[in-house]
Formats: sequence, structure tokens, C-alpha cells
Amino acid sequence: MEKKSSPIIIICVLTGILLAALVGMLVFFNLPAQRIRRMLKTANKFIAEENYDEAILTLQKMIEIDPKNEKLYLLLADTYEKNGDTESKISLLQEAVKVLPEAVSLSEALGQAESDVDKSIFANSLTIQPGVYYQTNCTVKWEDLSSNRMEHYEKDELLHGTEHYGEDLDNYIVIEEENGILKFHWQNGKYFKMTGSFEKNMDGSYSAFNDTEDYTNDYPNASITSIASLSDTEIMILSIGDGAGYSESYITMKKNQSEILNNKAVSSAEAGNGWKKAYTNYITNLGIKYDSSGYAMYIYKLVNIDNDEIPELYISFGTTAGGDAICTYYDDQLIEQTLSIEGLTYLEGQNIFRNQGGSMDEYFDQIYSLKNGQFILLHEGEYGAADNSQLVFDSDGNPIYNYYWDGAEVNSEEEYMSLLKSFYDVQKAISPYDGADFDGTRMRYVGNGLCDYAEILDAINAY
Repeated sequence: MEKKSSPIIIICVLTGILLAALVGMLVFFNLPAQRIRRMLKTANKFIAEENYDEAILTLQKMIEIDPKNEKLYLLLADTYEKNGDTESKISLLQEAVKVLPEAVSLSEALGQAESDVDKSIFANSLTIQPGVYYQTNCTVKWEDLSSNRMEHYEKDELLHGTEHYGEDLDNYIVIEEENGILKFHWQNGKYFKMTGSFEKNMDGSYSAFNDTEDYTNDYPNASITSIASLSDTEIMILSIGDGAGYSESYITMKKNQSEILNNKAVSSAEAGNGWKKAYTNYITNLGIKYDSSGYAMYIYKLVNIDNDEIPELYISFGTTAGGDAICTYYDDQLIEQTLSIEGLTYLEGQNIFRNQGGSMDEYFDQIYSLKNGQFILLHEGEYGAADNSQLVFDSDGNPIYNYYWDGAEVNSEEEYMSLLKSFYDVQKAISPYDGADFDGTRMRYVGNGLCDYAEILDAINAY
């Protein structure tokens, strides 16, 4: 019995060994690394045959098996590009960077892919339309920036990075056409401002010429490299800075609604408010004027003089010579009255206002009212010295002036002020600047309804 069982035992042992070997081989050939190696050959074969769809499917399965394989992501991204699918390439690399945040090659590939897409926008651009545009979003790609910015990042993130920002109404650009040339004034809050012009190239792209610059230390050497029109109401700016390392800013901006309304030339009947169109045309025809330091000079405000449904428009032109003005709208016409600089006060809603001014010992007061769209001069006073080279002073050191009211001489300053106050309540009068504050970054008064060019267009549209 024992001798007969020996062959059976030997056969069982050999069978077990063969089965173990077979299982081992199956396990070996199905190890992730072995599967990846075999599938990579298949993927490369599809790529060589330009069968990119099958190659992509194969590579996607490979990444499912080995999601930490940096080279697989790069190969799949390259295959997407060969297949003309840039959007999928960028989406893949964005996910890959999340899975492997330490992989420098993936971050670099993503940055290059996004940059290539962004820069392609600037070729064959649509014609840029004049107007005021505000930032809706911004992407900044940077490398090796200054230490004051590096401190916010970990050591292994210092060499490069990408930052995204949303809407910023303090970052705006004003584009105007002058004698066939597109001129711009770009201001980003307190950080920088610049002026220059755009020129369209033969290939349809635009070049920027940055004339004047004023930056803070946080934003050195920034400039507009190129600009593209995405539509009649949207542009993209490429700004490259090289002050502390290198940065590319892709800034998308949209035209404000007042500009859109005006550029579409909506009629008074369609808009329902003829005065809005008249005021808007008046302001856009004035344009924007800058002083020698690059600050916008004009200040606007909607004020209520006569308490009707249409506000009056106040403008300060920013210089003594330019003075101020007040505009009203009546019978489909805009009527303008010049004023002295910062000389306007008024009794709100009571249809009476005062213009006061003068210099070098010659001063005046004018009391106006509105009637049928006309500025009616009700009363006028004057005071001063006939010859300011021979002034006479009282015991308190004040110059002794001659005073006149409505053309007739009066005896004293007290009598002059009494006459003025009998027609105009000085104590209740208000100024356009009441409640406003001086903004040193913009070098003008702000608040309580005071507006710059873009803000007044918005205020008119929203009224």
C-alpha cells in the first residue's frame, strides 16, 4: 500500500509546485508596475499611429492604477495637446498639481500651458473700443519675488506661483480715441498709475507705449505689454513686471454700464431720461484731463438746486483759471453756468444758490435762481480796494474795502453782509464738499457724492 501511494504523492507535490508557480507568474505580471509597463507600450504605439483617442483612454487607465506617477500626467497632457484639446490638458494638469503639489515639472507645465492660452488671445484682437473698464478678474504668475512677498509662502514654494483675484473697482483703465490714436490712463488704486497709447500691429495684435509712470515700491516696473479686445465691452491686459523677479498679470476688464449705454447711443425716448444722455454726452465730450503728476483733475457731483425730478450737475475743473460749472437740463437742452473754483453753495431744493470768488483785493458774491432752464442772476455784490498797491488798514490790521450791492455803494461790511443775508440764508447753505474727505492717494476730495469720471457716469445711470 505504501509503495502504491508514492507516485500519487509525487504527482500531487508536482502539481502544487506548478500551480504555485503559475499563481506567482500571474501575480507578477499583474503587479501595478508590470501592468503600467505593458500599457505604456500600448499607449506609445497608439501615439505613434496618431490614434490619440485610444492613447488617452489607455493613459487615463494607467493613472487610475498609479495616481502618483508624475510622468504619466505629463505624457497624457502632451497627448491632449497633440489631439488639439488644450482645455483638457489644463484641467488635467490642475488636478495633477493638487495630487502632487511637490512636483515642480507639473507646476511648470501648467504655468506654461495657461500662459500659452492667455497669450494667444492677444493675436488677431478685435478692435478696442474707447471707454472706462474695470477689473473683473486677474491672474498673476510670478517667479522669484522679493523677500517681503516670499515670507507668505513655504520654502519650497518660493520659486514660482500663481495667484487669482476677483473684481476690483479701484483697478480701472480709461481708453480714449484722439486723432485716430488710442490713448489710455491706467490706475490701480494707490499702487500705480500710468498713461500711454496703443497701436495696432499688422498681425492684429496691439502694442502699448507707456509714457508716464508712478509706482509704489510694491509694484515696481509694471507696464502694459499688450491688450486685447474680447468683445465690445470686455478687454484683457497683459502686464509684465520685472522689478523683483518676474511676473505676468492677465487682467480681464469690463466696460461700466454707463459707457455701454452711451456707446449704444440709446435715444432719450428709449432711455426714458433725456437728461441722463445729455449729462453723459457732456462728460464724455470733456473727457479726462490729468495734471502734471498724472492725477485726474475734474470732480463731479449731482446736486439738488430746484427740487425737481432732474438733478443739477456740478463740475470742478481743478484750477483757478478753469473754475467750476453748474449744469441743468430743460426742454431737451443742457444749460451751463460758469462759477468760481469751489465757489458754489446752495440752499438744497429751494432754487437759490450763491457763487462767490475773487482774489487780490477784488471779491464778489452772485445770487442765482433757475427759471425755465435759465440761470437768473438775482443779486450781485462786490467789495475790494480800488488800488491794492495802496491798501489802508483798520486798527485790527484788516484792509478797508469799498462795498457795493446791486451796483449801489454801501457803507460797511456789516451792511453788505446784512443785505446778502436778507436774500440768502448763509447759515443753512451747503457746499458740494461738505462731508467729503481728502484722499491723498488720489489727490482729491472723495465721499458724499463727489465723483471722478467713471463714478459720475455710474451715478447718472443709477439715479
